Amino acid sequence: MSIQEANAISYDELETLMKINTLAPIFLTSQLFDLIKTNKADILNVGSTVGTKAYPSQEAYGASKRALRGISQNLQLELAETKCRVIQFNPWGMNTRIREKVDWQKIEHPDERMNPRDIAEVMMYLLKLPKQVEVSEILINRKK
Repeated sequence: MSIQEANAISYDELETLMKINTLAPIFLTSQLFDLIKTNKADILNVGSTVGTKAYPSQEAYGASKRALRGISQNLQLELAETKCRVIQFNPWGMNTRIREKVDWQKIEHPDERMNPRDIAEVMMYLLKLPKQVEVSEILINRKK
């Protein structure tokens, strides 16, 4: 997670975000691709709602999460003729330790973060669906 003003984006922070949210998933999937196909495994890429809409001061973070959506879409294409499923999972903010890293005053409704256990249950539900059911992308927001 990264919150940086548009006129003060740190190159080092941008590089870190791209490595974690873009380069690592591409490289890991590439290295495991044949095994994923052989095992008929599923891929669940954890994005964020920031990958689907703009938020103030999140240009860099949003760009990395939008790139992850593109990666998922390409993998869906690459694995379309297999039993493998690719799910792009986009939750809104959760009440995790990531909140310690950012200035929550800049984020709308900081006290309404979601329970990560609830989100984990949704993830597990999706992965337990029959193999002929693919939820290609899911967006999860808090209930106001």
